[in-house]
Order: sequence, then structure tokens, then C-alpha cells
Amino acid sequence: MREVIQDIKRPKRSLKEVLPKEKTAARITPVEIRRVNQSVQQDLEPNTINPPPPTEKSYRSVKRSRRPWVIITTVLGLVVMVVLISSVLAKATVRITPKETSFTLSDELSAQKSNPEKGLRFETMTLESSETRPVKATGTEKVSKKASGKITIYNSFSATSQSLIKETRFESKEGKIYRIDRAVTIPGYKKQGEEIIPGSVEAIIYADKSGPEYNSPVTEFTIPGFRGGPRFTKFSAKSITPLEGGLEGELSIVSPEEKARVKNDTEKILKDRLLGEVKTRIPPGFNYFDSGMFWEFSDSLPANNTTSTEIPFTQTAKLHVLIFNQKELSEKLAKLKLNTDETNILVTNLETLKFELKDLANFDPENTAEINFTLSGEARAVWQVPAEELKTNLSGLSKDGYQSVFAQYPAITRAEVIFRPPWIRHFPEETTKIEVEIPPKPWREKPFSATIDWPKRMSEQDQEQTAKGQPAKMAVGIVIEALPNTLFRIKFEDGAENLAYLAGKMRLHRIRVLVGDRVEVLLDAYGGKGRIQKRL
Repeated sequence: MREVIQDIKRPKRSLKEVLPKEKTAARITPVEIRRVNQSVQQDLEPNTINPPPPTEKSYRSVKRSRRPWVIITTVLGLVVMVVLISSVLAKATVRITPKETSFTLSDELSAQKSNPEKGLRFETMTLESSETRPVKATGTEKVSKKASGKITIYNSFSATSQSLIKETRFESKEGKIYRIDRAVTIPGYKKQGEEIIPGSVEAIIYADKSGPEYNSPVTEFTIPGFRGGPRFTKFSAKSITPLEGGLEGELSIVSPEEKARVKNDTEKILKDRLLGEVKTRIPPGFNYFDSGMFWEFSDSLPANNTTSTEIPFTQTAKLHVLIFNQKELSEKLAKLKLNTDETNILVTNLETLKFELKDLANFDPENTAEINFTLSGEARAVWQVPAEELKTNLSGLSKDGYQSVFAQYPAITRAEVIFRPPWIRHFPEETTKIEVEIPPKPWREKPFSATIDWPKRMSEQDQEQTAKGQPAKMAVGIVIEALPNTLFRIKFEDGAENLAYLAGKMRLHRIRVLVGDRVEVLLDAYGGKGRIQKRL
């Protein structure tokens, strides 16, 4: 059998059948690309062609072009804000340490009560107060007392003085007889045109007899001894106070011991009260001395007839205080001890000086017109700096200009400036925003600016010692205030105050210094902070 070999032909397949379905679909999708000739495109209206959308590259270029302006605008806004805040909140504090010196006093001075053109003036301030306390009666006694009071006697009889002897009789409108307790001289009358102004004098009268019937309110009197003559109508009298104290019968009595006890208690109360009033009643700019105060005490028990077991005891105190104008007295002392006529010097520790009044026995607080006294002790004189004038001169000045202003004031030995906010380096234009501290307050805050120290006018010896590194002065004082950073405020024996810090050895050995401790301080020759060397 004959074999026939034939080629096997695979059936033809289309491209769609060969390719994968998903790819095939993508490839067989016809994409129609239309190209418009340039000539045709020009013939079309402009509204029929849409502009191409912006690309990502174009957005980035716009952002990059705007970024510098945003930064510049922000910086300028911040600068303007800082300037505005600085102009509104700008303040400056100037801490001044004025020039000062000390001198020893042991000198006699004089002062007049009237206001002298040249010389020292003094004034008398009088304070009065009363206190009533019950006192226990220790029994009763039969008493007989005469009423008494104060009257004014008038002279319309003669232009010359007229005298009345002791116990001259005066008759009241009620017909009661009273007598004066001493002889008096009545000044003569004066004429003003046709009007006669009678002379007058005050006197104490007492009833001719004891008993309550002689107690009387304010009334008028005549002199019965002049009856029948021209003097009877030309002499008269009128009571100033009611006539009181007349009684007849039993009266409660108080033992001397009980009266003395209550008297001591009321005296203490009155002294404390009036001494407290002195500090509030003294005029501004005036000073007083403890030894320049004079007391007057008077006490009384009710004069009416009573048998009560408790009697009101009343005590009255008068305090006379010699006061001096601080500025006038400081100028007097400066001229006497410093040989200068400067008017800007103030003695700041007058209250610590010892005051001794001469001729005390003849001193009358109400009537004495001139006094002689002695002042002794260590006085501290401080030069005064005109704060308002300094503010005016500093307003608007920059950091580089205000040093010359301080140099114009010889009274300034040290000046420190604090600016707020700290970046401000010029004084505000408004003087109300400049604060001047004279003397400086406790330094509790760190200054924003450097300290400006003006050297004191030292002697050649002090300058030589300072050049050799030797201390200009050692002083002993008491710690009155503890400040941060181991800084302390010290009050020295002469009354001066200064700041001081602990020496290195005291820090090394951890020696504590507390308020009230007595310390030895090495003073800075240029008036700066001292150094606490040891605790005594």
C-alpha cells in the first residue's frame, strides 16, 4: 500500500486571535489623529481654539518668583511691629548715687521763732489729748468745797491801768458773792473814733461760801465795792467758764496709791498716742528731735458730791515739739562745717543727732521766741540731684550721649541706666517714661545696660593707696537686707548705707551672713559695691 505523506498546514489566524485579549483591545482601538494645517488653523476664529492648560513647570516658576516678596513683606511687618511696641513700651530707669560726706558736730546754734531774714528758724507744734479711766473709791469723807471758775474783767473807766487787790468781791446777777484769788492790773481803755474799747484781763474767782448753790453757768458780775460811785458802771466782769465744784456733804475719796496707778497707766497711753501723731502731723520737709519734746500733764476728778464706788479719772496731756526746716538746718550746718554756700546739700540723719536745749528752766514752749541749743554727733550730708531737670536733659538721648549729661552734675558720683525693653538704647522722648531713683532702691534686678561709674574726688593719699591696690577705707556695719546672688545692704556706724557682696574666702568656707549680723566691709574707693571681709 502506498503511503502518502502530506504537509499539515495550520489554519490561518488573525492578529486578533494571536495577541492577548487585553493587549489586543488596546492595539486595535483606532486612534484618530487629526492634523490641521497651519493655513487652516489661521482661518479658524480665535474663540474656537482653547488655550493649552498650564503645566507643572509653570506653577513652580510662579511660586519661585513670588517667594522673595513674601519674605520681604513679613520681615518689614515684624520690624514695624517691633518699632511700634518699642515706642509704646519704652522706659528707662536711672539709678543715681549722689555725692555725700560726713562730718562731726559739737556746736552751739541759735534759732528764732519768727521768720528771720538771716538765721535759723524754729516752730512749735502742740498736740493735745485726754484719757478717762475709772478709779475705785476707797471710802467717803465729809467735805465742804467752794465753786470756782474763770472770768474776764473789763475797764471802761480810765485810759490808764487800774489795779484790783486780792480777794476783791464780785457779785453775780443772782446776788452771789465771789472773790478773785490774786491781785490784777486792768489795762486802760482805747478809743477808735467815738467808740471806747475797754481794757481787759482774765482772773480766777471762787465763791465766798461753800455749797452747790454757788455753782452757776456763764453769767455777768459787778464790783459791789464801787457801788455809789462812777466806777460801779465802768467796771464789769463776765465768766468765761461755768462756776463749778461747790458742794457740802459726803464725797467719795480715792487713795493716793490708786490714783497714782491709774495716772501712770493713762500717761503711758497718752504718750504713745501723741508720739504716734507726731510722725503723721509733722509738716513735710521738717524734722524734730526726741529731746526737743516737752510734756504737760493735768488730771482731775469730778467735783460734784457723789458716793459712787468708781469715779472717772481724767488726764490731759499736751506735747510741745520743736520742729526745724530740714533744708534750712542742713544749709546752716553745711556752711558751718563744710564752709560752702551750696543750697543743694541735705543732712539726712538729723534724727540721730543729739539735741540739747540751753536754759531749759526758763523755756516756755508757747511764748519763748528765741532758743539756744547744741547739736552733736556724726552728720551725713548728701548732695541733692534735680530729678525733673535730669529727665528733661536725658529725654531722647542715645546710649552714646547720656554720659556727658551725667558729667554735668557734680552731685552725681554713680549712675546706672536700665532700658526696657532691653534692646532699646535711647531714652524716651516723654519724661514721664523716665524714672529717676535717688538714692537707688534695692537692686533686685539685673540691669540691661552697663554701669556708669564716675570717680569720686579722692584725696591724693586715697588715690595713691588705690593705685597700689590698697583699700581706701574699712568700715563696720550691720546687715539690714539680704538680696539675691549673695548681695547685702549694709548700714554703717555713721548712718550711711551701701551694697556689699561676700568675699571669696567667705564663699569658700561657706560662712553664712544673715540680717542683723555685724560685719566688716572693705569699701570701694570709687563708690561701688563693698566686699564683706568677715562677720564680727
